[in-house]
Amino acid sequence: MTLLYKNLRVFAFSLIALVGTHSASASAAPFSLGVEPIIGYERVQKFQPTPHSKNRLIYGARLTLGFPLLAAEAQVTRGDDTESYLDRNLTIHDVDDKAKLGLRSSLRLSTFVTATTRAGVQASRNTHTETLNSEAIKTVEKIRYNPYAGAQLGLRLLRSFELTGGITAIFKEFPKMEKNEYETTLGFRIKFP
Repeated sequence: MTLLYKNLRVFAFSLIALVGTHSASASAAPFSLGVEPIIGYERVQKFQPTPHSKNRLIYGARLTLGFPLLAAEAQVTRGDDTESYLDRNLTIHDVDDKAKLGLRSSLRLSTFVTATTRAGVQASRNTHTETLNSEAIKTVEKIRYNPYAGAQLGLRLLRSFELTGGITAIFKEFPKMEKNEYETTLGFRIKFP
């Protein structure tokens, strides 16, 4: 119960910071619905058969609904990788599913620059399968819930093309910041009329 209370406090603080960072005099913008595909790479720490790091493809989508100043967001991603160790006749397959639900707020700082903040809760689960000599052992972790908060900057280069970069912190054991997980993103956005 204490961990849940701490996570709720972090979530509440993040939401207050999210809304409080924007001026009340920001101009009203129209209600919108946005869908963004997510394709990229993430670096993960693996412990089997020995500790090492690996890059893997992630894919998913983000849905936003609301006004630029305050919108709801839902995001789903999947990271999937397979490693084979022929000398041990061992194959390891990992699937990481993550879902985020929260709020985001965007503010145009100039004609070319947009700042976005976001906060919410992430649910994540790992499915780990080890196949040794054709015998598979599958382990499905329980779903973990953690608050997240992040920021992003967008630089508009053309009327409908924008470069983006941001960082999101997933709070694993607040207030122990050394346990946090950080997601850094670089990408682009194309706006269709």
